Amino acid sequence: MSRRWKLGKSLKSKGAFRFYSWHWNKERRKFLAITAGACLLVLLLMLLPLSIVEPSRYGAGNKAGAIMPANKQVEQPHVNVQRKEIESLDQQKSAGTPTVSSKESTSSAAMIEEPRNQAPYVRVYLADKQTVERVPLEIYVRGVVAAEMPERFELEALKAQAIAARTFIVRRLMQGKSDDVPQGADVLGSVAHQAYKPLAKMVDREKSMLQKLNRAVNETAGLILTYKDEPIQAAYFSTSNGHTENAEDYWATPPIPYLRSVPSPWDRVISPRFTNTVKLDAAEMLRKLGVDTSAVPAFEALSADEEAASEQGSRTVRESIKVLSRTKGQRIAELSIGDAKLTGRQLRERLGLTSSSVEWKWENGKVVLTSYGYGHGVGMSQYGAQGMALKGSKAEQIVTYYYVGTKIKKLEDVWSKKS
Repeated sequence: MSRRWKLGKSLKSKGAFRFYSWHWNKERRKFLAITAGACLLVLLLMLLPLSIVEPSRYGAGNKAGAIMPANKQVEQPHVNVQRKEIESLDQQKSAGTPTVSSKESTSSAAMIEEPRNQAPYVRVYLADKQTVERVPLEIYVRGVVAAEMPERFELEALKAQAIAARTFIVRRLMQGKSDDVPQGADVLGSVAHQAYKPLAKMVDREKSMLQKLNRAVNETAGLILTYKDEPIQAAYFSTSNGHTENAEDYWATPPIPYLRSVPSPWDRVISPRFTNTVKLDAAEMLRKLGVDTSAVPAFEALSADEEAASEQGSRTVRESIKVLSRTKGQRIAELSIGDAKLTGRQLRERLGLTSSSVEWKWENGKVVLTSYGYGHGVGMSQYGAQGMALKGSKAEQIVTYYYVGTKIKKLEDVWSKKS
């Protein structure tokens, strides 16, 4: 083997080694760059949720005593609210839990404790036991919220209910009304005034639910609704037909400036009580309404002919029952049944309907009456309050929307006027 051949082979080996060494280093640098990029991407993905996470559904709300500025306007709701929109908002609110400082944690802990035990005191008559339960104002408010509104509702809706319930009883105590209750009591613990859960029944509540009720009361402690510095008549009900009602259109009283008709589109979307149906024989319906069959000859003939065609029956019902006028809240103000005239309220109460927003038709030999909404319709709609809360409204916005032109004040600012 010649020296030249050995030298050539040696040079080729060194060149190959250098080439492979360079190629390996290139691949290693490429691998390291890809690895570093992947790590950076993972880190960014881990940090991204922290910057977009929303507060939990029952995250910290306004502090007790917060008052909505006088120039704060509530946005006019759009009538066509979609169920998916509200449900998606509900899901988004439960997507994450915010970090809180130790000071905020201490404040939140105080909010879930038992409401304070201090005057004024409320004497509640419990009809089932025929006894009177004397409790501090805020404990009474908690009992009303527990009885009047589902605990699964949003915290802000529960707080709105607490403000309304507190306003109702404060107005009653300040007026000294007791002529409609047994001696020794201030208020009935039923829907005749406000439904109320006695202390004995509150013991059975789940701890988380009790804490939620406590928070709704504590975060609104001492806050009431006023009009011209006086506690208002804080009427409320379950579900609207899409609008609330002017007080005078249902109660036949002089107009009350803060109990005015406002749109409430959320009820149609979320309330299971929005539509209710009742089926009655024509003769039974007239009897309940106190209308003589002779006043509606067509009904009398219809009842006698059991084989009357559906088309004939429907025509008879349409021609015999007519709406004469409607209220601002789109409920029946007055209607005629044959020669007889009734108010929408009389129709509702005599037939046991859920609302005075009613439609009717003839079906399978019966008059089918469909009511829209649940309750008298005056004041705050509870399902409307829930709908507003799901869309982000605070308790102060909810109550001042439904009670037009009112202001939130502290109890001590108006209690001194008590006679």
